[in-house]
Amino acid sequence: MISRSGSRAPQEHKPPLHGAAELLQAVGDRLKQGFAIGFLGIRDKGDLTEKARIASGNGHDYVALRDFEIETRGSISYAKLLIEFVDQDRRTFPVVNTSTFKGRELSGDEAERGVTAGHVVVRLPGKDDYDDGSYRCVVESVHHLSRNDIERFLCRQLRRAFQDQKFGVSVIPKKGNGRKPLNKEYDYWPRLELFADVLRKINFADDTGKYLTHMVFTKRHEKKAIGKSTALKHEDVIADVEYKILAKQGPDTPEELSQWVSNIRNYFETSGYESKLYYRGIGGATLSGDVHKAVAGASDLLMCPREVIVLKGPSKEWQEKLDSQITDHMIGLLDKNELWERSQ
Repeated sequence: MISRSGSRAPQEHKPPLHGAAELLQAVGDRLKQGFAIGFLGIRDKGDLTEKARIASGNGHDYVALRDFEIETRGSISYAKLLIEFVDQDRRTFPVVNTSTFKGRELSGDEAERGVTAGHVVVRLPGKDDYDDGSYRCVVESVHHLSRNDIERFLCRQLRRAFQDQKFGVSVIPKKGNGRKPLNKEYDYWPRLELFADVLRKINFADDTGKYLTHMVFTKRHEKKAIGKSTALKHEDVIADVEYKILAKQGPDTPEELSQWVSNIRNYFETSGYESKLYYRGIGGATLSGDVHKAVAGASDLLMCPREVIVLKGPSKEWQEKLDSQITDHMIGLLDKNELWERSQ
């Protein structure tokens, strides 16, 4: 799944909402301008021009948008992205002659580096459909390109695409100025986040010995009313709220525990809380958050529901344009409703 969220603006002044079609089209427009590239390992400084930013990333691995298209079928549209990862350390690859069994290495030119590419397809709501900010998304599994890399790339592109956007609000000061409304402007930029519903595929005591220990739900800048010495006097305060729920409080069987966790997550996430699940591995360590890039792809295969598509001919590690055969299969998965039911 892919969802829109986040902004730089304060929580009490919510910025305008943008649908996925508009946000993905903004990323596609950056491809036309030659700017749809995000470097890994360096900060995306918003004060640099696009050309200066690209020049500063020389020598760093990067993720880039190679091809983009929005296709409409009936009332439903599908955003199709071909995203590539360039490895600056990879300049050669070995081949073996299967007749003589002699091997050699093929090398690229001085400025050529190794690259892989994968497709991402997002199903967009129809014109008359309700847009709740969550969208079905299928990501092709390719080496070196993880969900985290794709999400970071999309967020960075949107940050630069919307860096000059502002929205105004009218604020009544607490005192002074005759309590006249003041007009304020805030910077903001939208985000697109990729997430996997791990509850669909992972039991809480699986073959790896990993099981759920606890969940943490966090809400930033939550407004709460507190009572003073008299019940008639109250004051609103802004605070970060965090709930920690232990898995051992739930049912004993994996099936009932899965449903219990699903209900709790739905309750908090629909109330605006961010959720994080913590697991205990076979060695006793608690696992959560980011993982090393070397195992990020394997983690995606574990966390995400998986489907296999059959192609006519061998699959390619990289291609310059969107492959309609692959994207057609991915659209078929997006339209298969039973794959998206929250069943255990």
